[in-house]
Amino acid sequence: MNELSVYKSYGPFLNTQRTERRTEAVKERASRDSSSFSHDRPRPNLDLLISILEQEIHLHESLLAKKKEERPLLATGAMNALQSVTEEMSEQIRRIQSLEEQRQDEMSQWAEYLGTASSKITLKMISHMLPPDDAERLSFVGDRLRDLVLAVRKENIMNELLVRRSLRLLNEEVRVLIGGKEETASYSSTGGVVQQQRRSRSCIVDCRV
Repeated sequence: MNELSVYKSYGPFLNTQRTERRTEAVKERASRDSSSFSHDRPRPNLDLLISILEQEIHLHESLLAKKKEERPLLATGAMNALQSVTEEMSEQIRRIQSLEEQRQDEMSQWAEYLGTASSKITLKMISHMLPPDDAERLSFVGDRLRDLVLAVRKENIMNELLVRRSLRLLNEEVRVLIGGKEETASYSSTGGVVQQQRRSRSCIVDCRV
C-alpha cells in the first residue's frame, strides 16, 4: 500500500486553516444560526464523526512515533529492526485507510444535509452550523488530526531524503569497488584547466524511492 495515497482524501480537510477560538459574539451568532437552521432530514450523527476522528488521531500519534523511530534505523541500516517497524506502520496505515473511508462516508452525509458537494465539505463548514459546545468539540479533534497529518507528511519527506542520500552514498561506494572512473577538473602548473576522467553518474543501485 502506498503510504502517501492514504492522505489524498484529506485535501479539503487540510487546506482549511485551524479553527480560531470562538469569541462570545461568534458563539452567539453560531447558536442563532444553528437554531434557525431547518432541514427535512435528521442531522447526521455528530458523535459518530467525532469518534472516527478521535480514532484517527490515536493511529496518527502512533504512526508519527514510528516514523520518528524509523529515521535512525534508515541512517544506520538496521534492516531487521527497520523491517519490524515497517510492518507495524503498514498495519497502522491499513487501519487509517479503513477509518478514512468511514470518515468520508460521514462527511458525504453532512454534505448532503448542508446541500453542498462532497468534494467541498469541510469540518469548518459543519462546525459553523452547530451549537457552540458541539462546534468546540468538532473543532478540537479536527485541528488535532490536521496537525498530526501534517507532522506525518513532514516525517515522510525527511525520511525520503535520508533514503535518497543513503542510496547516493551506496552508489559511490559501489563505483569505487568496481573501479569506475570519474572525469574531474584540476589546474596545471601553468594555470590551465586539465580534464580528467569522470565516473559514470548513472545509479548502480536503483535511486528511485
